[in-house]
Amino acid sequence: MEIHTEPSKGGKTVLIVEDNATIRKMIADAFLSDGFKTCVEADNGKAGIEAAKRVKPDVITLDLLMPVLNGLEAAPELRKLFPKIPIILVVSMGRCNTRSTPTQGFKRLRVVREG
Repeated sequence: MEIHTEPSKGGKTVLIVEDNATIRKMIADAFLSDGFKTCVEADNGKAGIEAAKRVKPDVITLDLLMPVLNGLEAAPELRKLFPKIPIILVVSMGRCNTRSTPTQGFKRLRVVREG
């Protein structure tokens, strides 16, 4: 579990559960640049559930496809523990070749608020 904080920001915490470290960082950067104070990272669903119990985040992002426990398996467990916390399932699919990277789709990633 990794924890990143922005001391000058508000008090919100995001938990990012993603097995790809590059994508985790990109999602974390998006939340931190949008005003979240703390970003907690886990690399699989089981570690994500344990991290959520420790930090009680304000929002959770879950990768759909991960080892140990995937997003679809972890989401119901997290929902039981935290029925009011928003859970966002993230799917990043793409080919990695010499001309592109798996993170190209995240170049313009930003947090969008309702209302």
